[in-house]
Amino acid sequence: MNLMLWLAPFFVVSLGFFLSRVKRLRPQRYVFYAVILFIAFLIDLNSLKFSNYRLDIALFLFVTLVFSELFWSIKRSRNKIFNTISLVTGILIFSYLFRQWFISGPVHVCSLWESQVVSEHSRGDIKYRVREPLKNSDQARTFKLYKCLKYIPMEKFMGKFTIPQGYDRAQFRFRWYKKNGAVMVDIIGDSDTLWTLQGGILE
Repeated sequence: MNLMLWLAPFFVVSLGFFLSRVKRLRPQRYVFYAVILFIAFLIDLNSLKFSNYRLDIALFLFVTLVFSELFWSIKRSRNKIFNTISLVTGILIFSYLFRQWFISGPVHVCSLWESQVVSEHSRGDIKYRVREPLKNSDQARTFKLYKCLKYIPMEKFMGKFTIPQGYDRAQFRFRWYKKNGAVMVDIIGDSDTLWTLQGGILE
C-alpha cells in the first residue's frame, strides 16, 4: 500500500496526460476543477487540515492532477521550443514539489502527513488537540496545536513548538488552562515548562 502511495504522483501525472486528450465533458471538468482549487485555496489560506491525514493526501494529489492536466493541455502547442522549455520547467517544478515525497521512500512516505494526538482538551463543545508529526530520526520533535471545527472533520492550525536539543528523550506532558479568555497549553518536558501555545479566544 505504501509503495502505491509513493508512486501515486507518477500515476497522477499520467492520468493528467490522458485527461488532457479527452474532450468529452471538458468544460464541466474545468468548472469542477475551479471549485476544487478554490476550496483548496481556502483551506490553505485558513491553515486548515483534515482530521484524517489520508484526506489531506487525497486533496493534494487531486490538485496535482488538475495542474497536470492543464500542463499537458498547454504543452500541446506546435512550437517545439515552447514545448521543450515547458517540459523542462514542468519536470523541475514536479521534482521540487515532490522532493521530500520521493526522498522519504515507500516506507516513510506517510510520515510527511501523519501525526499522532498526544493531548486533547475540550471547552464546552470546542475541542483542541496537540499533535506530534511522525518524524525521521534526523528530525527534531515538534508539537502542533489545532482547534477542531464544529461541523466538519477539519482542524485549524494555531501554533507549534519545536523541541530544543537535550529534550529528545524527555517525558512530555501538557497542562491546559484558560487565561485572558483564551485556551492555553503548557508544554512540559520532564519538570521544565518549555513553551506555551495559545488556542483561540473562547466565545
